[in-house]
Amino acid sequence: MTATHCKYHASIPARWNCASCSIDLCSQCIKTEYLPQAVAVCPVCKNELQAFSASNLITPFWYRIPRFFAYPFNLTALVYIVALALLSAVLFKPTLLAILMQVVLFLVFLRYAYAVLNHTALGHMTPPPVNYSMVTDGLEMPFKQLGVYIFMGIAVGLLSSFLGAVVATIYLVVMLVCIPATAMVIAVENSFMRAINPLALVSIVTRIGWSYLILCIFLLILWGGTNIVMELLGGVGRSIYVLLLVFSLVSMYFLLVMFHMMGYVIYQYHEELGFQVEIDPEEQSELKQRASVAGVAPVHHPVISEADILIKEGKIPEAVAVLKDGLAKNDQDLEVQERLHKLLKIGKQTKLLIETAPAYIRNLFANNNARKAADVYADAFAVSPAFKLTVPDQVYPVASELKQAGRAKAALAVMDGFAKQFPGHQDIPKLYFLTAKILCENFKQDRKAKGVLEQLLARYPQHPLGADIRTYLDTIKNLAS
Repeated sequence: MTATHCKYHASIPARWNCASCSIDLCSQCIKTEYLPQAVAVCPVCKNELQAFSASNLITPFWYRIPRFFAYPFNLTALVYIVALALLSAVLFKPTLLAILMQVVLFLVFLRYAYAVLNHTALGHMTPPPVNYSMVTDGLEMPFKQLGVYIFMGIAVGLLSSFLGAVVATIYLVVMLVCIPATAMVIAVENSFMRAINPLALVSIVTRIGWSYLILCIFLLILWGGTNIVMELLGGVGRSIYVLLLVFSLVSMYFLLVMFHMMGYVIYQYHEELGFQVEIDPEEQSELKQRASVAGVAPVHHPVISEADILIKEGKIPEAVAVLKDGLAKNDQDLEVQERLHKLLKIGKQTKLLIETAPAYIRNLFANNNARKAADVYADAFAVSPAFKLTVPDQVYPVASELKQAGRAKAALAVMDGFAKQFPGHQDIPKLYFLTAKILCENFKQDRKAKGVLEQLLARYPQHPLGADIRTYLDTIKNLAS
């Protein structure tokens, strides 16, 4: 009864299994191939995967006990319970009509409880809305449940008369165990005949398995919850109206918890039961929250996921090939470029790193990320000092970021030979000025810096940076004196 979890995302239940690799994977890990129809393929061996039951994705109901108890405190359910409890207390009188009104109110609430069971079974974890059609449609459900109990009593009597007490007792025990299943059938199918069919009920029990017996234990505990609470409250005063109000509130509360729990068990085992849900288990916010807590993005990148799995399996060349293939299909994908760059840097694949760096830098500039572009240049420069930027407008922003990051040598390298490579470019004065600053501030070469600034003023006497250049030049002269 313990969920199988993904090998690569340990906090997320597995959705697929690869028999060839003997690994379990979540949907973030798998790749879909069109072969001609969509098939889930193992990212390691490329063989077709086998799906786990959806129950493996859904949190077992015994781990959600606190949430079951909190369920009736939703505003919709709480207002409905309080309203019915107040009506029950206000309308109470020792008359036949008043007693009939109490029965009607109870039936109306019980109809809502069946709606809760069905709503939960479909995958909704909040109470259904209360409206006229919900209250009036399906009012026969409580009577069908009552009919189940009457049928059981008659059947026990007949079996005892014709087949003996032993057979009657066995039938009674089986049907008592199947009572939650009868409520499930009535809520989901609204079928009295299936609710009294032992074969149909036993089929439900066996398909759910041992979890059904755990459910029965919890339901028995909840069934006695009202009496326990009333005893703890000690009668809550002498007024019969107050007593009835509290009793109605407590009993409806526990009934709603019970029906919500039964609905959740159907949802948990909907594939085994052949029941069609409205909310896919993988779309449940709870699953996404667990993935988020584990540091795994709920929305994953298929190319990166596949590459990461190959990296964990030690298949570095295959991971590089997957990332390159992803870029071939979308050369603007910064996430894939970043992962490929890191992999090439760690794997010291110098040639490929140098080849891919210009395109990566170009995309970073297209996304206004000069700082990251400077980092990529520095990585390429570290493995190949001859690496140059081929787009002139990139040079000054990269050089500025490198200087700010304390990478003075790389900053000088990226600017080296710029005037010869791109004569007449508007950034030349800015680059000379930045060069002088680096020489002075980072390498303490004031004389060289002074020469660069004097040459800059001579060549560009009317440049807008002239005042700043003269001020900086005066500062160097003052330092020298």
